[in-house]
Amino acid sequence: HDDPPGLYRIAGGNDTLAKALARGLDVALGRVVRAVREDGASVVVSFTDRDGRSAEASTDALVLALPAPLLHEIALSPALPDRQ
Repeated sequence: HDDPPGLYRIAGGNDTLAKALARGLDVALGRVVRAVREDGASVVVSFTDRDGRSAEASTDALVLALPAPLLHEIALSPALPDRQ
């Protein structure tokens, strides 16, 4: 490929980066997150699975990757500051 200067490609495709970062982590895909609450000791995620069942999961930390416009559809507790 004759890419313009400053344009980089990841061998094997961009998803290889995400897969490498997720290696060794408990990654859950295919869920619709409804709420996230932090209670000081853990993070609790309320979600709907692929079969439409509601459930919750508790964890020490959470990385939530989603398009920014969808963030307003998730109930966050505590809420984000207004400027975010």
